[in-house]
Amino acid sequence: MRLALVLSFLLPTVAIAAEPSYVGRWADKQVQCRAVSGDTEGPVIFTAEGMDAYEDDCTFTSVTETPEGWRIQATCKAEGDVTKETWLLSVSLGSLNPSNPIALTLIRSGLYSSGYDKGKPFRYTTTFAHRCAAKRQASTLGHTH
Repeated sequence: MRLALVLSFLLPTVAIAAEPSYVGRWADKQVQCRAVSGDTEGPVIFTAEGMDAYEDDCTFTSVTETPEGWRIQATCKAEGDVTKETWLLSVSLGSLNPSNPIALTLIRSGLYSSGYDKGKPFRYTTTFAHRCAAKRQASTLGHTH
């Protein structure tokens, strides 16, 4: 018994990291939550490793938690173009249930990789106002539609 107690202190402990609150299916409108991910009107899927949306798939190369949310370096593929982007991602919590995220705001910036604006900087903000209920379906993360 004493040996088991001593050994339990010597064994390494494994810390289980909580899943970031941005992980899930998000949409601009509630009706989009019923569509299949990857459809033009479907939800956007965020995982801890990336984001999958219609013709826009991103892999996170670096995720840093900040007081406001997360600063993310991402490599994105959209319609055949690849861009390196910096994201600022934040989640707004509900006042009635603070553990339930109710809106996700994404600020994306980088340089256009092709076309007339090639090499020019871009920056835009998107807010997803609806967190869709969990749905068991395979993400197509990493596959351009």
